[in-house]
Amino acid sequence: MNELDFPEYDEAAEAAYVASVRQAQAAFTTRWPNHCPDCGGWGGHHSRATRWEPETFDPCEALPEGSCHRAGPRTPCRWNS
Repeated sequence: MNELDFPEYDEAAEAAYVASVRQAQAAFTTRWPNHCPDCGGWGGHHSRATRWEPETFDPCEALPEGSCHRAGPRTPCRWNS
């Protein structure tokens, strides 16, 4: 195999990965059942073009100001204080 060859597809490994992601999503939803559906509890959105640059983070405006995007709209935010 040379550097241009793709590794063999491993269906079992992909299925295990998908199962672990679903398990993590279920755990998050169990812990934060009232999280913001717009931002997924992150409090904002990153630009896809420059994903990890802080200046491209746009705060989520789906919930009232001061609300916690993880705990829910009627809970004061502890994450950004």
